[in-house]
Order: sequence, then structure tokens, then C-alpha cells
Amino acid sequence: MNKHTVSSKFVLMIATMLPAILLATSLTLSLVPTTAFAQNADSNNQRDIHENQGGDNSVVVDPIVQPDVGVALNINVNTHVITDPENCDEASDEVSQGNNQDSTEEARSNGNVGDNSVYVSPQVQTTTLVGANLYVDTDVVPEGCNPADTVNQGNDQTASQDAGGDVEAGRNSIINIPTVQNADTVSRNDNVNTDATIPVSLPQ
Repeated sequence: MNKHTVSSKFVLMIATMLPAILLATSLTLSLVPTTAFAQNADSNNQRDIHENQGGDNSVVVDPIVQPDVGVALNINVNTHVITDPENCDEASDEVSQGNNQDSTEEARSNGNVGDNSVYVSPQVQTTTLVGANLYVDTDVVPEGCNPADTVNQGNDQTASQDAGGDVEAGRNSIINIPTVQNADTVSRNDNVNTDATIPVSLPQ
């Protein structure tokens, strides 16, 4: 087995250089202002058209259930580290976040039954649309530097529900087409902006 011994001086050198390398990397990346555009588009269409036939003394049970859950989320996190006051504008960002959600539900129960028949077709339509945008911007800038971010956020949500039916029945028949419809939309936009300042270095 070969054993390799690393000197304590080498370890100390790496430990000293690593923070400087990371800082230099962050400074290099931070000199580019952010222009971000995030757009989610979600469309869901459900269409159930049922045709039922029954003779005399028939029993038709035909439920229709249409559930729809749509979730759209945009998250942007951005950080700038600026040390030179002349680069203050580099901490200003332009961000657009949007969600377009469209849900359409159509249920129809059509049929024909004879005398002394039972026709039951419950219809349940439920829609839940959740749209959220989150932008988090944390900048480290020199004193006197005031970054100005432009953040546009929006949610466009549309829910449409249509239920019913057309049933022809003979004498003494029972027709029951109950409908239950529920549509909920949740929209949220959050913009978190936190800036920290560092002293401006005076010229030597």
C-alpha cells in the first residue's frame, strides 16, 4: 500500500486561496445584469358527451366526473456582489414572470329510455388552478449605490364549466341529472428585494 503525505504548508495554501477564488468568481458573474423572462402556459380541455339508450323498465346509471388541478410556478433567485461604485448599474435587473392557465370542462348526458325506466347521471366538475411567481434579489453593493429592479409578474387564469343533458323518457320514468361544479383559482406574486451595503474604499 502506498501512502501519500500532504504537507501542512500545501493545505494552508489551498485553504487561503479558496475563498479568494470563490470571491473572484462571484464578482465576475455579478458584473452581468439579469434579464429574465419566464412564462408558463397550461391548457386543459375535458369533453365527455355520453349517449345512452334503454328500453322499457330499463335502469341507466352513468356518472361523469371531471377533475382538473393545474399548478404553475416561476422562481427566480438572483444575487449581485458589486465592489466598484462605477458598476452600480450592473446590479439592476429586469425580470418578467407570467402564468397562463386555462381549464375547460364540458359534460353532457343524452339518452332515450322507455316506459317505467330510471335514468341517473350525476355530473361532477372540479377545477383548481394555482399560479405563483417568486423573485428573490439580494445584492451586496457599495454605500450610495441604489439598484433599481424592474419586475413584472402576472397570472391569467380562466376556468369554464358546462354540464347537463337531454334525455327522452317514456311514461312513469324517473330522470335525474344532478350537477356539482366547483372552481377555485389561487394567484400569488411575491418580490423579495434585499440589499446590503459595504463601505466605499477610499483612494490611497
